Amino acid sequence: MENEFLSVPFGYTPVWAEKDKYNVKNPPSDDKKPLRLGLVGLGGVALGKHLPAIRRLQETGFPIRVVAGADIDETVRSKTQRLHHLPCYADFREMFDKEGLDAVEVLTEPGESRLRVLREAVDRDLHLFVEKPFLFFGVKRLDESIACARQIVERARAKRLVVMTGFVKHFSPPYMVAKRLMEAGAIGTPALVAVKMCQGWSRHILLEGQACHLLHVALWLAGPIARLHAFGVNRFAEPNYPYDNIVVNVEYASEAIGTFYFNSSSPSLKPWERLEVFGERKWLAVEDGISVTLHDSEEGPSKSYSPVMPHTLFFDEEFSGFAGEIRAFAEAVQARREAPVTGEDGIHALVLARMIHASIEERRSVSWSEVAG
Repeated sequence: MENEFLSVPFGYTPVWAEKDKYNVKNPPSDDKKPLRLGLVGLGGVALGKHLPAIRRLQETGFPIRVVAGADIDETVRSKTQRLHHLPCYADFREMFDKEGLDAVEVLTEPGESRLRVLREAVDRDLHLFVEKPFLFFGVKRLDESIACARQIVERARAKRLVVMTGFVKHFSPPYMVAKRLMEAGAIGTPALVAVKMCQGWSRHILLEGQACHLLHVALWLAGPIARLHAFGVNRFAEPNYPYDNIVVNVEYASEAIGTFYFNSSSPSLKPWERLEVFGERKWLAVEDGISVTLHDSEEGPSKSYSPVMPHTLFFDEEFSGFAGEIRAFAEAVQARREAPVTGEDGIHALVLARMIHASIEERRSVSWSEVAG
């Protein structure tokens, strides 16, 4: 197991070991034409994460091209045009009409305006990358959000379109290491999963827009959840969400158990994230999305992975997972195969959020089948 553990890559691409480590001479791939990608929504996630990650992929020779963007805000469009030399449209439909897209990243707010974008994109046979949450019309309309998301995913599946949900932590190297270790049997059969996410982003939607990252990771690592019982409070009078602190007890279909706790009243830039998975006298932890530690014996040393920071070859676009998820989406489109994180995965996170709300409101355990059908 030690050799298997040490062989797991941790945020570094193979090209970094080569002479041309910055990919100055690395040409684009000749065997595939570049994916023609459009972006709808050019705010902070697009400018700060997606466009830099796409540029990193292009620098390594990956065949992808952002051909245009769309946003209703003229200031945002002007900034994007100036920085990235892209044609930018006020109306996404005009971009769809003129730019000959293969796929679209939908990075807008997740409400009804997003639903219009998704429906139009599917009608025009465009593959979809949808930033989390897939759809969200508000806490009191979660059932409607789930139903509309299912309609989009089903229509896209009928047309054999790729639909991917943007759960970036799925492609963050620490969580990929944890997944690979668990698949290799590093901790045996999981018995207990403990998840913490405490991001104090002011006035943010706690479950659907924030903790959904870890809800997805909990499903990805440990499998389906059968039942949960949740408790929530609004201790510090959060005005835009029903709760600022939530605790959830979970029963997995595998008979493992879990406990999740989520918080939006803590400091924003302090350690906010931890995942622990316990097996039989072995367990592993992912700390703040940065380091992985495997405790697999009583007498031997624990095994730990953490990045070297700062580092001249260390690219946030890769370590954060954004380059990995965009690459995975583009490869799925090019190969006409299912993405590693699907539209259904986005729906599953919404279902879990709905279960948590129902459990808190009704003061009882709620099963997956009650909400998911």
